[in-house]
Amino acid sequence: MANTNTSKLAGAVAWDDGATFDGYVKMDIVFPTDESATAWTNLYKKPDSDLVAVELPIWSVIPIKGGEFNQATGLIFNADMVPHNTSYTATYYDQTLKLIAGPTDSFLVTAAETTPPIPTLPAPNAV
Repeated sequence: MANTNTSKLAGAVAWDDGATFDGYVKMDIVFPTDESATAWTNLYKKPDSDLVAVELPIWSVIPIKGGEFNQATGLIFNADMVPHNTSYTATYYDQTLKLIAGPTDSFLVTAAETTPPIPTLPAPNAV
């Protein structure tokens, strides 16, 4: 099979009060649309020379611990996906799976290290 390029996530994730963030980021694929505004529904790894199509997941969850993205999980380069012209968005959740921020604006994965959009993460307030 053809080699698929993957990217590790970089960047520091913190609450807006400066405390490091522990939680998750969900990376969703944004599909392109055709001329009638109909989106594709399946995602595949670009076929190798034998034209073997491998279906890919349309989202992944990456843990964040101490403000750092887990390095055991990578994102596939957009250029290695079919259909082409896909992008990613990021949605941030805390450890209790409470939605904190996102989805972000879409972005592309094109290098071995990618810094996704990291929005302001409003810290919980004491009552």
